[in-house]
Amino acid sequence: MEAYDIVIWWTGEAWTDSETLTIDDEFNILLYLQLSGGKLLLSAQDYLYDRYGAYGTFTEGEFPYDALGVVTVVQDEYHVEPGDPGAWADTARFNGAPGSIAEGLSFPVQDIFTTELTDDGLYADSIAEHMGTSLFTVAYPYVSEGTPGLTYEGAGFRSIFTTLDIASIMDIEARDELMYRMVDWLMYGASGTGEGSVTSEEILVSPNPAKDYVNIGMLDKMKELRLINSQGQVVYHQDVNNIKTRIDVSQYANVTCIC
Repeated sequence: MEAYDIVIWWTGEAWTDSETLTIDDEFNILLYLQLSGGKLLLSAQDYLYDRYGAYGTFTEGEFPYDALGVVTVVQDEYHVEPGDPGAWADTARFNGAPGSIAEGLSFPVQDIFTTELTDDGLYADSIAEHMGTSLFTVAYPYVSEGTPGLTYEGAGFRSIFTTLDIASIMDIEARDELMYRMVDWLMYGASGTGEGSVTSEEILVSPNPAKDYVNIGMLDKMKELRLINSQGQVVYHQDVNNIKTRIDVSQYANVTCIC
């Protein structure tokens, strides 16, 4: 992904079996963001439910926290459902949050996945606490202190994450304007320049701390990897010859990774 200025990722109507993002997807994105200074737009209404179930709070070392700036989430806070049980054109309205890149815009939203035969409804999570800037507020029909989307600037990278599916915005002009503003912010930031200090890290270890497995990645190929315990003994060795690898660390304790 490091060959691309911006990565735009849509997940559509998916919420099970890592259909939104896989563990490998998360780590590849994290490599792109943290080691390449990447820019990500992730429009994924059920990503958090898919990967983390009824998760409430994220901490450092977890992908939503590290890459997206997400701290606390309330699942399915926003329900876009029809008032008429016989209707299938579910609608709601969101506004651009004050001070955000979406300020001044209004977004009527429809459940584009519902058909005349099914009424799944459109569900969006409320990001109650985060480290970025709120992107949307809710005008109708639900009111929440949280936001379904945010912009986040990490150490040398930028990301936008929204649980409100951008494809469901019915007003094409508003949707186009929002996309323009998001791409512009990802490319140039609030300062209007593309300059930014890419993180000085050369190696990425995730999750960290780890109990079962750990992903290890670099921009350049690793020749080999060794795990060394607190007594300085090599307890694991692997010839890698790749930019990333995953190892089972459940049987190890107090080890240091050397690539």
